[in-house]
Amino acid sequence: MENPIPDIAVSYTCTTDSSFSPCQIKIGSGQPWFVSTTFHNAGETPLTNWSYDIDLVEVQTGARTPIVTQASGDSLPLDQDLTVHWPGPVVFGEQQIGGSWRIEVHASIKDPLHPEPPERQLNNQSAWNFRVLNRVSDIVVQYKCVTDSDVLRVHRTGIPRR
Repeated sequence: MENPIPDIAVSYTCTTDSSFSPCQIKIGSGQPWFVSTTFHNAGETPLTNWSYDIDLVEVQTGARTPIVTQASGDSLPLDQDLTVHWPGPVVFGEQQIGGSWRIEVHASIKDPLHPEPPERQLNNQSAWNFRVLNRVSDIVVQYKCVTDSDVLRVHRTGIPRR
């Protein structure tokens, strides 16, 4: 092949807990979390000069927090995958419970002598939506009262003893 074409693809992206499996659409407040993403060499040449960005986006406001910017990708042979795990940049607190978030990943070829053609760049990005929930059980006491033993017997037998 005279001019092999490079093509980096982002196969999938998701959030996980510390076990890295399976993907989670719910992240617990106060819990560590990770971004898991897989890159694939879909081109015609091994990839040696490429990078990626990962951003955390708050869906309601559009506020963006970079998790990693221009991280260098490892060499990626033809038709091979590379999965990376990045720790979440924040541990979500109670104020974020119920919030919707998105992870966005974008990969790019950095080799100026062998750029990726624009028509092959459609697979260079991936996104994953998730929500923050309370992972601790909410136990609520609805009421409590003080009673004497006669009332207690009514609840057990239906007939008070005198």
